[in-house]
Amino acid sequence: MSVATIDTADVRLRLERHGPSEAPVVLLVHGFPDHRGAWDPVVRRLATDHHVVSFDVRGAGGSSAPERTSGYRVRHLVDDLTAVLDEVAADRRPVHLVGHDWGSIQCWAVLAREAEDERLTGRIASFTSISGPGLELYGHFVRSGLRHGRVLTVGHQLARSWYVAAFQVPRLPEVVLSRAATRIARTLSSREGLDGADDGSHWGATFVRDAVNGINLYRANLLRVLREPATTTVPVQLVVPTKDRFVTPALFADLERFAPNLRRVEVVAGHWVPRTQPDVVADAVRAFVADLAQDEAVRAG
Repeated sequence: MSVATIDTADVRLRLERHGPSEAPVVLLVHGFPDHRGAWDPVVRRLATDHHVVSFDVRGAGGSSAPERTSGYRVRHLVDDLTAVLDEVAADRRPVHLVGHDWGSIQCWAVLAREAEDERLTGRIASFTSISGPGLELYGHFVRSGLRHGRVLTVGHQLARSWYVAAFQVPRLPEVVLSRAATRIARTLSSREGLDGADDGSHWGATFVRDAVNGINLYRANLLRVLREPATTTVPVQLVVPTKDRFVTPALFADLERFAPNLRRVEVVAGHWVPRTQPDVVADAVRAFVADLAQDEAVRAG
């Protein structure tokens, strides 16, 4: 294992690298309210034959936080991920992205820019998305559902996203999280089956800071749901936990329209499937990477 820090325009990011340097690069991006350690069980399973990179996103774990809410806008997250790509794949060899929750959301934003941003063009070999639709896709789901009379389906998802509205209230969410952090972490761990997941503890000493800072992701980017999703030609693997308490499978029903090179993998699991079923996640990523490599070899003749 090697540890490094990367300085971007306004934050310092902490990352870890595991596995043989010559192997395919897999970049794992965590969500809210996690830090890079959420991926540890998957890292151990992939690092035998992949070069696995995980990092603390801005405001989480060992990375520093921007001073203002605007520092959490998606464009800054894309800049951060680009800086990580420059660090771990300076030769511009394509990297396989894997994102969970907000990590997946920011990877969708990278894919939306991949064709037009020269910093990203040709650098994404594939993307495995877990429980994190792009914000634009979420907005499309709501608008399309209401337009076609799927009111109950839309309402079901909106009810599961209640916390997004709650996080828009100034100061109160921070107070609640700060005062009830232990109870919240214990309740979530119990409900999501994280207590006995692989190596035990899921959230560590930085939980309160990670959660309080992470609220700004929702505040800084809410209006992005008004945009239409972009189409990507990057191969996408969608891992769908069928018992996710926060993201319903219906949200992805129209995904082929925007990601035509799509593979779906359904898993009977809750939201934190990278922790509760790391074997399933690692096997899905490994198979996807191998299949794409085989396809490339066939095309090359």
